[in-house]
Amino acid sequence: MHHTMTHLACKLIQRRISCNVPDF
Repeated sequence: MHHTMTHLACKLIQRRISCNVPDF
């Protein structure tokens, strides 16, 4: 998807999982 959306979502869910997942 969009890199921006993934980046933001990554920060939000950064608590649960690591932010090392590729942007789908």
